[in-house]
Amino acid sequence: MLEAQRVHGSLIKGGLHAHIFRCNLLLQLYVSSGFLQDAHRLLLSMPASNAVSWNTVLSGYVKSRSLSEALQFFRNMPEIDTHSRNSVISCFAVHGCCSEAIAHFSEMRRSCLSPDRFTYSTILTVCGFEVGRQIHGLVFKSGVDHDVFTAANLVRLYVDYDRLGDAYQVFVEVSIRDIVVWNALISGFSRNGRCDVSFNLFKKMLGEGMLPDAYTFASLLDVCAAQLATRKAVQLHALAIRFGISWDLFMSNCLLHFYSKCESVLDLVKVFSEMRERNVVSWSILMATLAQSGFENKSVELFHEMESSGIKPNSFIFVGVLGACARMAALDRGKQVHGHVLSFGMELDVITGSAIIDMYAKCGEMDSALKLFSDLNNKDIVPWNGMISGYAQCGMAEKALQLFEEMKQLGTVKPNEITFVALLSACSHGGLLQEGCRYFESMVSDHGIEPIAEHYACIVDLFGRAGLLKDAFDFVLSMPFDPDGVIWTALLGACRKHGNIRMARNVAGHALACKQNSSSYVLLSNMYYGSGRWTEGLEARLLMDRKGAKKMTGRSWINVRGRVHSFTAITLNEHSSKRIPRVLASMAVTRQLSRCKRLAEAGVRHCKKHNMVEGPSQSLHHPHCIHRKKGWTG
Repeated sequence: MLEAQRVHGSLIKGGLHAHIFRCNLLLQLYVSSGFLQDAHRLLLSMPASNAVSWNTVLSGYVKSRSLSEALQFFRNMPEIDTHSRNSVISCFAVHGCCSEAIAHFSEMRRSCLSPDRFTYSTILTVCGFEVGRQIHGLVFKSGVDHDVFTAANLVRLYVDYDRLGDAYQVFVEVSIRDIVVWNALISGFSRNGRCDVSFNLFKKMLGEGMLPDAYTFASLLDVCAAQLATRKAVQLHALAIRFGISWDLFMSNCLLHFYSKCESVLDLVKVFSEMRERNVVSWSILMATLAQSGFENKSVELFHEMESSGIKPNSFIFVGVLGACARMAALDRGKQVHGHVLSFGMELDVITGSAIIDMYAKCGEMDSALKLFSDLNNKDIVPWNGMISGYAQCGMAEKALQLFEEMKQLGTVKPNEITFVALLSACSHGGLLQEGCRYFESMVSDHGIEPIAEHYACIVDLFGRAGLLKDAFDFVLSMPFDPDGVIWTALLGACRKHGNIRMARNVAGHALACKQNSSSYVLLSNMYYGSGRWTEGLEARLLMDRKGAKKMTGRSWINVRGRVHSFTAITLNEHSSKRIPRVLASMAVTRQLSRCKRLAEAGVRHCKKHNMVEGPSQSLHHPHCIHRKKGWTG
């Protein structure tokens, strides 16, 4: 601003303020500095102005993305030329006003102004297929079909409407192809899953001496990620290093995205550690992947490291780290992250607010979740699902159903598949058989939602918990599609709970036929062990090993002095595996002595046989203890 004012003052002092060329340069200086009002005042005060003067200020309003001011200025222009029309069409295109942009394009042609390559290049970004084909004809007639930007946008138009043949024909007819045209075609085939064609075009591009850029590699990595083409992606990574593009921030983020999709954590961490520059997208991909791969604690630690590096978190970062806290049930850390959200004023953002609600619900803090839920404005289905699911997980089935009915009465949000999974799960855990069946039927009849495998699994579990094994088995056989391992395993678990070995054998045959279903093997073997059939239980375990089914290792978290530690049985070293039983035994003895002391002070008596106690006026019944006063000693 000071530079523009200094130049302006010099022109006035030198008596050159009436010189159009110098004033136009000053207008450009004001516009590039962002001082549009000063530029506008200078334009109106100029003794003489031309089309360049007016177009300079108009381009400033367009670049500032102020649609209303740009249109008002455009209507007051004394003379409109092709450049003016292009600026307005571009402004409409940026704001997504397709019909208005096409209307100005038509008006431009009626006013005898000839569209140029910039006009066609811009209008092709906002028009539909039919209008685009007509504009393609005009492009051909006007002779600008060899312009690389117009050709690239024609390619994108045909790709967007799955007309890959037409897109390739446009590409072939372009005499001079630059990287923009190549990227448009490669990106189009990549988005349509044509991996082989995309790589053939890439090889042809290299053969013609055209050097790829980061966007070329991004398109190819996307199709590799979609089809898990790891070998090709690794080759691309090597080529990116060879061409010196791997250090580009956009390219590095594309590599992070690919390795995240392939769940290759080591490669992901390696790329991240070698990045020269990182932005919020880089951190978001790394933290989300680590959290989903079982490294929740590390993901939370990286959140604090990111803040220390000066990167401002966004809603996606908060969603990822809150999800990690929820999976660890790390309530204290979740509250800390909630505090960070408050400091950035993002608590009432629907995406972030939903993640906080989910975190509190999974940690069992339903009161805190309900408070935030009540304060959240413009709620979509996600926070509703989070609350209903939270009540279901905490065993508050009645509250889950009550909240669902409240949502229906409001009528502003429609339930989806996830809503009914949470509802049916609540009914199952709460033993609400009739309500569960009613909601399952209303899901189709009242809401038009076709049940998926998760809904059927909930109903099977509902019947199983109620002891209606025959009804559950018949329900599975009546399903409109083949039951998967999850459904058969739910029924097998119900058979184990109620000790129905005969049905369990039948169900296990179906469950074991499902690929890599380790849960069924474990349930069946444990059922045999529980009934004393050790040989059959061992055979089930050996069969699981021969089939290659791997049991998912259980993971535990413990919060010690504000730090969350994650461990599994197999990660314990020899020293820890010997200490833990001793510590647990010591804790049990201490707890028992404390309990005995309190009971003695209360005057209760002791059962030597079952190590049970009885108060002066009531008996505490051991599940296998059938005697009462007899056998009790003081």
